[in-house]
Amino acid sequence: MQADCIKPPLLLCFVVLMVMLPFQNSNSQSFYQERIPRNDSFAFGIGPSFIYADNGGQYRIYNFEWNPSFSLMYEKRVSDHISFRASTGMQWIESGGNPTEGLVER
Repeated sequence: MQADCIKPPLLLCFVVLMVMLPFQNSNSQSFYQERIPRNDSFAFGIGPSFIYADNGGQYRIYNFEWNPSFSLMYEKRVSDHISFRASTGMQWIESGGNPTEGLVER
């Protein structure tokens, strides 16, 4: 495949994106006062995790372990501009197992 065949579709996608982007709605942070202030907040998170380390796995061939991770957060609001937050979490990590044969031979 020639490089010239790739350029027109990418250019078309770019032009369509630039034309449509100004017409999209966007949401952002609101600085209005809440009717009922939230003085205490809790949050819980869960998701995938892996470790990127020397013995974490064979990253070039995508041979590494994905493990779960959890987090918990508490926030106490003191005033409109000050709050205290505490968070904790847990993540499992594993080594990537044995190195490839080529690496062992070297």
